[in-house]
Amino acid sequence: MGMSFEEISEFYRAVGVGNERSVTVLAENTRFVHRRKGDRLRVAGKEMNTVLFHLNGVGRVYVIDEEGHDQIVGFCYTPGGACLGASGIQEKFTLNVDAVTDMDTLELSITALKHVMKKDPQIAEIVQKLMAEDHDVDYRWHVAMNTKKGAERYCWFREEYAPCIDVVTQKDVASFLGITPQSLSRIRAEMNEE
Repeated sequence: MGMSFEEISEFYRAVGVGNERSVTVLAENTRFVHRRKGDRLRVAGKEMNTVLFHLNGVGRVYVIDEEGHDQIVGFCYTPGGACLGASGIQEKFTLNVDAVTDMDTLELSITALKHVMKKDPQIAEIVQKLMAEDHDVDYRWHVAMNTKKGAERYCWFREEYAPCIDVVTQKDVASFLGITPQSLSRIRAEMNEE
């Protein structure tokens, strides 16, 4: 399968890159990667050498707590979305990302991205926009966690993360919502009765 150079170029045009020279350099330094369910896409603490653009499938984003447990902080499911890390482009990844399903991604060299950003100010604007979109999703999650009770959080999750509902495990959804899997099971059972 894969993607042709022209298809990758079209991807960059679709995210807003207007300068054809920039499109060419970005496309030349991007590779299509098919990930299998269970593959690790990002490892916290490892050098950040690529930006990952999500094309399809679902990934889970998490940190590992002091006791060695995964704490889910998000899910990748938006086609065209970028996996930049908690603070955008940085030296090391701050989050872990695993494929929950098979996933297709585009991986752009950070070195090439920084080179193009120096020559084309529009690229920096696009990166800022992608970071703002990530921040907005994170902000909505924090608001839900701090203002909603368990059942309300699950209703919010069903709206905000509809493509993930029957894909991610109940354990991961519970972790993301800050409730126990047993509480989530009870909430789901009550909703099914209504």
